[in-house]
Amino acid sequence: MSRAKCTKCGLVNSIGDEACRRCGVNLYEASPTAGKAKPRAEINIPFGKIAIAAAVVFGIYYYTSLPATPAPVPQAGPKPQPSLSLRDEHQQRQTGAYKNALQDNPSFKASDQRLAEAQKLMQPADQKK
Repeated sequence: MSRAKCTKCGLVNSIGDEACRRCGVNLYEASPTAGKAKPRAEINIPFGKIAIAAAVVFGIYYYTSLPATPAPVPQAGPKPQPSLSLRDEHQQRQTGAYKNALQDNPSFKASDQRLAEAQKLMQPADQKK
């Protein structure tokens, strides 16, 4: 309740006023409503300042609660590249493995056999003898 009504003239006064602004009667002196106590003044809380202070406290708490990041470990240097001889050896091993796989594959053997038979049939008659 931020307003007080004058009992004599009926003007609505501010709660901080002790007397009526129109007629000058004391607003809180004995009146027909003598049992009422003097109303309290409003409490002005600076919510903006409280919000800013809370944000600062939260920021400090958040910043201090983060785990420390470890320092980067220095590397000894670039890894040595394989020499050409090692690369050649690796390629020879790979091609040897593929060659063995192709030679041992039964479907390729059957295909080669059919191809040989087809070439034999396609030879001219004078070369067959």
